[in-house]
Amino acid sequence: YPGHYDVQFNLGNMLGATHDYAGAVQAYRKAAAIKPDQGLAYVGEGVSLFGDQRSEESLKVLRRVRKLFKDQKNIDWYRNVRIMIGQIKGFALYPHNFSDLWRTNNLKKVRETYVSTVFTVFEKGLNL
Repeated sequence: YPGHYDVQFNLGNMLGATHDYAGAVQAYRKAAAIKPDQGLAYVGEGVSLFGDQRSEESLKVLRRVRKLFKDQKNIDWYRNVRIMIGQIKGFALYPHNFSDLWRTNNLKKVRETYVSTVFTVFEKGLNL
């Protein structure tokens, strides 16, 4: 299902969790192309780019999604991304594997936010 947002987003989640960051980047990019107003795909892409040792590209994507979150008045994710940008810059001083736990935790936060959103929409649809 190459044209289905949820499939591509979850594929990015799975690939990122298994440290296939290049594959995760491609899946998140496909998801973002399908729903460009959904910022989580860009966050996943940015964190995965950093995992693939492409820090400058990562920072560009995260800066772009930070603006999207600001425009959408999504203060929580605007703040999270702003912090991520600063942390990525700080990690530049250390060996790449120093930030493994950071990447793992941030990709987990992206997954958990997505799942929470899906269940909230589902519950609203059921009028619970």
